[in-house]
Amino acid sequence: MIRILGQPYLHNIMQVHFPFVLHQLFLSLLITLHVTFYFFLPSYEFNYHPFLCIYKSFSLLYCGSYKYLKYIMKHLLQICSTEILKSNYMNTMIPNHSHDTLQNERYPVNPFDLSTDLFCTFSNQIIHMVIHLDGQVRFDLLEKAVEMASLAEPITRCRIIRDQNTLFWQECSDFYVPDHILLLSSRTPLKLLFQALSYPLDPYLGKLFQIILLENSAKTGDIVVINVHHIVMDARGLKDFVELIIRCYNDYQSGFLTEIPITPIQSHQLPRVTTFITEKNPIETPKPPIGWSSPISVPLQSLHAEKYRYSIMMFHPDRTEIIQKTRRKWGITVNDFMIAVLVRAIASVLNEKLKVTIPLYTTIDLRRYLQIIPRRSLVNVSTSFEIRIPLNPVESIEDTGKRIHVLMNEIKSRRSGLYEMVESEILFDSGYTAAQKLINSVWNNIKEGKSKTTIFSNTGIINREQVNPGELSVRNAYILPSFFQPPGFFFLLSTFEDIMTLSASYAISAYDPDLVNRMFHYIDRDIPGFTKFPGEYKIIE
Repeated sequence: MIRILGQPYLHNIMQVHFPFVLHQLFLSLLITLHVTFYFFLPSYEFNYHPFLCIYKSFSLLYCGSYKYLKYIMKHLLQICSTEILKSNYMNTMIPNHSHDTLQNERYPVNPFDLSTDLFCTFSNQIIHMVIHLDGQVRFDLLEKAVEMASLAEPITRCRIIRDQNTLFWQECSDFYVPDHILLLSSRTPLKLLFQALSYPLDPYLGKLFQIILLENSAKTGDIVVINVHHIVMDARGLKDFVELIIRCYNDYQSGFLTEIPITPIQSHQLPRVTTFITEKNPIETPKPPIGWSSPISVPLQSLHAEKYRYSIMMFHPDRTEIIQKTRRKWGITVNDFMIAVLVRAIASVLNEKLKVTIPLYTTIDLRRYLQIIPRRSLVNVSTSFEIRIPLNPVESIEDTGKRIHVLMNEIKSRRSGLYEMVESEILFDSGYTAAQKLINSVWNNIKEGKSKTTIFSNTGIINREQVNPGELSVRNAYILPSFFQPPGFFFLLSTFEDIMTLSASYAISAYDPDLVNRMFHYIDRDIPGFTKFPGEYKIIE
């Protein structure tokens, strides 16, 4: 195992014990000199000799300022050790590599990366985590933590390069941490949230993530925003990356740096889907083009994107408890429950009075097919599949949820996600140029149809220890979806302890803001517990 922070025991001795040992040595020397001069010099010379006057002045000055010297020495040692460890990291990661040999310093992207990159031609694939705190975050420690986290995950220090018809990851020689972390200050940091979410990332320029600290100048609670490009990681990877940053932050705050294994870039090369397919578990090979368009989705006004915005609805602990009790009583999952609520809300805004089939894409984490899942998994290994839901507007939400549960079980039994994984490999094998041509063709078909199936993703639970910096209290943490060019509409669910957050990203004027507000009202209304514990709805723009 590679240790990015070196030997933690030795580091802690240098950082904590070394100043104390140095102090003891100085005191011993001063006492020895004092006793020697006292016995071997006459009393007059002992009291008035110029050298002794200087010696006694230095003794008083040193003893009086020891605590300040200890502070200075501690931080100088911390800076020096960080530089040494960074140097050791570079020597460990690139041993005996000739910088003239480009092939030795780059790694082919995965089929998923290629697909995501191509979808970025019409979609800004950036996902976000927002952490609301009750205290103040130290920006200097956060900056150090980001640097150490990026060293432990060198994939975050890469850029995408294109060589002929293939894409590669390559480490950036000009990677500069201050370009990836920003401080904004306001008495009302929530007003800066949309600005923090809007900073562009470009995988070709080598900017795959951005950390923004929204400092509350009134000192009543900061907000930390983490933006990452979807080409480098999915929501699971984002949670792992944030947990790594927070761990480094806590280490710096406590003064004890723990060992952190490095994840080599080449480890991001995942096995091909053919390794998951056997004679006993065959899957049908898909035929391109990818069918993203659909006749029914959230009603679209136009294909114009004047601006983007987020709608967010939070369900606090009492309401979350009702949701969990209800879905357990019905024998369905949280996903089944939320999909049932969403398709009913879509049917309501469509004003459908008769039976209708609502198509919806939902995401799946393909780590379930990997034999070994690393503790930190900063890769994009998720995909989506379509579920078409027959809906009778007069039936109960319980009936809808149970039918969705049956449909989802049928899809899962067919090893859901592998079909879509093959699609990505077909794109990858066809080469960048052919894949881009296919994606553009699909996108043109979507625009001509002026409709696209709505996407829903459940990113799971955010644990407090993943996002809690030191002794600060976290009020809430949630993940926000990436923006899709119209006609895209993206729902995302995340849960922090007992708080559920349902968010959506969309473009205006492609979608009518009043229609979206009504849709969230229908969602809130259909979830049990509405009258007693209504959801908290807000818009970020």
